[in-house]
Amino acid sequence: MTEVGVQYRLISPENQSRVYAQLVESARNRPARPGEANARAANEFNQAIRARNESNASPGDSDQPTPRANPNQPDLNNPDDNAPNVGPDVMKPPRFESLVDDKKSALNQLLERAEKQMREGKFNSAIDTYEQAQQIAPNNPLIKLGRAHAELGGGYYRRAELSLRQTLSADKNLLAGQYDLRAFIGADRLKVIEQDLRELVEKNTNDTGAAILLSYVYYNTANERRAAALLDLAEQRSQGRDPFVKVLKSNWTLPSSEPLDLNK
Repeated sequence: MTEVGVQYRLISPENQSRVYAQLVESARNRPARPGEANARAANEFNQAIRARNESNASPGDSDQPTPRANPNQPDLNNPDDNAPNVGPDVMKPPRFESLVDDKKSALNQLLERAEKQMREGKFNSAIDTYEQAQQIAPNNPLIKLGRAHAELGGGYYRRAELSLRQTLSADKNLLAGQYDLRAFIGADRLKVIEQDLRELVEKNTNDTGAAILLSYVYYNTANERRAAALLDLAEQRSQGRDPFVKVLKSNWTLPSSEPLDLNK
């Protein structure tokens, strides 16, 4: 460990990073089990929406819309159906496009370099840069989270899933936020990753890793309902024995899930 690393070990992650301090504050202010609390609030909101739609409908109107073939699937032409399945009482977590803050430090310089490398598609270089940052601040969990994003961007899916599993289980403050993966990895690259993971989920029907990783992608690209559905699938495949699925369900801000169709 470098001399600078020894100095950073004496500084708490909250004092190293304003981003982490905001996550800690968010974690302190949220309900004890936000997943359950927000699911209840979402269900109440959805019931209110349905009641409003039913009260606005005219029973004798001959110009009623044709029922969709599968009423359990979201209707892409219906704004209410496409809206996030949450209501005003659902606590929304802070959203981050970067793990770098405005503090001038060797750590932030490395984090900024790693994120620039990811935006340029240089994911292996970004992993190396995060390793350098780890030497400077070995107790900062944001570095491990950033490296997991670089592993995801580089297509190292098993490594990324294991890194996220270890990092998020060890520090649940990180689960108090959402991370805009389009900003970290790039929208085009993320489309390829999503397609890869969909195929892995379909192909490996007994594996939970790809389903968990795809749920992470959805949760951090503002598709919480699909994230919830993937966690349901992972829980089913693990027969309820995967503790990480329970950690995510208990700490993420999740609405009720939608029927899962990986081809959409």
